[in-house]
Amino acid sequence: MRFLLSLTLPLFLFLTPSYSLDSETNSPTYKFVTVSGEPTTLNASDVIQVASFEECTGKCEKDPVCVVAYQANSSDPCYLFAWNSIQEVTRNESGGVGTVAFKVYTDQPSCELNSPFLLNGKVYPINPNDTTNYLWKIDTSEGGWKITYIDNREVAPLTCANFTFNRPYEDGCDPECNITMVQFWAKPGPITIMYGKNDTVETWTECLNKCYDEWPCNSVHYDVATKFCFRFKVGMVTFIERMTASDGNHMAIKLPMNDKNCKMTTDQLLDNQYYLVAPAMYYPQKRMYFRVQTTPKYYLIKTYLDKDSFYQGTTLQGCPYMSMASGYWNELSKEVFCYRHSKQPGITQTEAKELCHLQDMELLTDKYTGAVSSGQKGEWYIMEMSILQTDLTTPVRTGFGFPGMNPVKTWYGLEKVGDKWTWSMPEFRVFKDEDMPIPWAVGTGGSGDTCAYLHWGTGADEYAGYDFIAAPCNSTDVDGFSCGSWQQEYMDIKQYKDVTAEFGYEQDCCGFSDAEWKELKATPY
Repeated sequence: MRFLLSLTLPLFLFLTPSYSLDSETNSPTYKFVTVSGEPTTLNASDVIQVASFEECTGKCEKDPVCVVAYQANSSDPCYLFAWNSIQEVTRNESGGVGTVAFKVYTDQPSCELNSPFLLNGKVYPINPNDTTNYLWKIDTSEGGWKITYIDNREVAPLTCANFTFNRPYEDGCDPECNITMVQFWAKPGPITIMYGKNDTVETWTECLNKCYDEWPCNSVHYDVATKFCFRFKVGMVTFIERMTASDGNHMAIKLPMNDKNCKMTTDQLLDNQYYLVAPAMYYPQKRMYFRVQTTPKYYLIKTYLDKDSFYQGTTLQGCPYMSMASGYWNELSKEVFCYRHSKQPGITQTEAKELCHLQDMELLTDKYTGAVSSGQKGEWYIMEMSILQTDLTTPVRTGFGFPGMNPVKTWYGLEKVGDKWTWSMPEFRVFKDEDMPIPWAVGTGGSGDTCAYLHWGTGADEYAGYDFIAAPCNSTDVDGFSCGSWQQEYMDIKQYKDVTAEFGYEQDCCGFSDAEWKELKATPY
């Protein structure tokens, strides 16, 4: 990609005089061979706004490492591809859309370029003074054109910052380069915690490298229009909304490599793979790992803690990161499940249910509230579950914050089926419905109201201070939604010990000493 060349190309490349594309001399110069076609992927391109395709090729002409320019139509952006960033172009007759210009080095007159000859087996330099290094070859294929690259440098190639899309690349398993950036067109999706490091930079490459170089960064977003670069720590992004190149939103995830995944393609790295957090990046808590999945709408980052993790001296009871544990104890049994409250104003119940499912959770069932003593020798109590401001961090970044005088409305898993209101996971209920009736708000429930949200700050339940309000499932008069699940060990996910083994570590490895971790954690971000 462009930043690789900028680090490794000889200095004289950038001192080469400009060559006119309109020159009609017998000396070879750079000219554009224009065809009807489309690159098979736009992911590795630089995107710029232009008024015409002529301006698009003009931008490529002025860029020494640019080899291909592309525009779908006159109203779309211009896409510029640097050396080693594009491998294939599909002709329009085979399904492509748009116009592609190959920057070739030839002595043919501009007005009489022999396209079949120039685009079939010819090798071109990106520096006219060097016909040995940084070469590229164009071949005609059945559906278009294929591009290959020739690098005959005697020096060892740069591997640690090779974030190109043509995975698996030859040097991808270099043991010295055990961290990579996997990039795609996307933007942060629902329930993203907008807390991290941000600034304005000129290019996506610069933004991408900032995340790679910063230990706290787990994922990064760059908006081409605003040039805004936002870096996120672990756990701040769960949903990454998939976009197209024309939307101008770049994202990337930082991933540690091992002997297996270093041979994977980009799509495979994003398809249900598990990764360790430490020591590749900042870990708010020790023994963390995450899972990356792909759905038609989202890339998902699900962050987990080892089931035996501790936080400030207390067990987190096997719940995913950014979730809380709720327990019911007595002298005979112990029962725990996990829950998470998420701000998402205006979300419908149908949308909320989908987001819960994608997190391997269900809309929350009202299990119990309060703390109760049996008054007997075998005392038991119930940990309060429904407090909406519950959070693991300060200041509050998940949940709703302390409601105070401002009531909060959040979708729960309570739906009307026929004439009966049912819970999404009735097995979460400790007491029978007749022993713990639903605290309905007065006068709630019309004929079309088949879903319900919890309304915090009212008094139908005298102890808990909340009630439920029936509403249409497509109602948007809410502040967010609440999800619940069993503990991780009962979910279909890998355990921490198995992930560490995949990366060649012992279970209690992969981090810094307590003193190092304390110092790094105090570093501003």
